[in-house]
Amino acid sequence: MSDMFKYLISIIFIFFVVSSFGQDNPFPDTTPCGPPFGDPCPIPLDGGVSVLIAAGLIYGGKKVNDLKKKD
Repeated sequence: MSDMFKYLISIIFIFFVVSSFGQDNPFPDTTPCGPPFGDPCPIPLDGGVSVLIAAGLIYGGKKVNDLKKKD
């Protein structure tokens, strides 16, 4: 494939991925939360953060292992 075709496909893919974030939630949350309604909304932080930390540790360990083998 030519380089121009690869760039075109990449741009189209990025456009569709970015535009999908602008869609509304098909199932809106019907239970309001916040100061007028009671407790603040809970925010789950563990889902993606732990995966990113694990991936970073694995990648860092691989890099250290590669540097040790190189010497």
